[in-house]
Amino acid sequence: MLEFYMRKIIHYYFLTTLLFSFYGCSLIKMGQEGAEKIKIANTHGYQNGIEPEKIRNFKDYLVDENDVVILAEDAKHTILRLRNFEVGGRLDMITDPADYCEAKGGKVQYGDQVASFIYTKFDSIDFEFSSAKRDFKKKRKRGYSGWMRCSGTQDDFEILQKGRSRYFILYHAKEQLQGYSMRWIIDYLNLQESEPTAYHLGKWDYNAFVNLAGSCILHKGKVTILNRYTHKKEMNLDAYFLQQLNPKNGKKAYLLAQGRLLCKQSQDAKADAIYDITYEKKYGVLVYTKRQ
Repeated sequence: MLEFYMRKIIHYYFLTTLLFSFYGCSLIKMGQEGAEKIKIANTHGYQNGIEPEKIRNFKDYLVDENDVVILAEDAKHTILRLRNFEVGGRLDMITDPADYCEAKGGKVQYGDQVASFIYTKFDSIDFEFSSAKRDFKKKRKRGYSGWMRCSGTQDDFEILQKGRSRYFILYHAKEQLQGYSMRWIIDYLNLQESEPTAYHLGKWDYNAFVNLAGSCILHKGKVTILNRYTHKKEMNLDAYFLQQLNPKNGKKAYLLAQGRLLCKQSQDAKADAIYDITYEKKYGVLVYTKRQ
């Protein structure tokens, strides 16, 4: 009798194991398919109207492959903001630029910023044997303090992270195409169809800032900002971002303070506006007020 029950128990054990294995594999497959769908949904190669098969330079590639917003640019600099600041987003900032560089026949060098990220975020045995970490060990340049360098191509670049923030700056060896900054804000949030009254006016937050600026750019306007960090003089928004988020200045980034945000020279005169930004001491927030 005991032998009979033991056989029953073993039979149920193997049956349960088989079922869970099958179910687990199905869940893993579903998770992988779901992740792929999420990746497709979150990549935005349509930023600046770019189609994946028409990649012209590193900026085209990055907005198509990575979950980033290009906040500001000039001829040889680009400011990126990671939308996904979790491990996956920053890992993409290691692998995607390297893939682009090597596809162009270039040489990749990883610096101390990548080392700090890897060794503080990945201690598991799974990552120990991952291709990303192996590649990092092969391509690390000792004594290089930045994030990554790409050399030996027609489109060389260097990437530095602003402290431990979600902001990165690209230094380009040659002049880049313009017209990328804030385009994702315009397209993804559909600013064409929305009203400025919906842009979180009434108190400071990051969304209000970029939405108002994006609305101005949508109408081909010129966005300027004036506050104590611009020494009370109007500064072009791209130049302001490049100044405040430059990792080499070593200061904490203050994106906004009391002052003004202005939209000028728009194709639609109704889009021109001045927003006074004041500090509401009672609530501890910055408040936008549109001048009438």
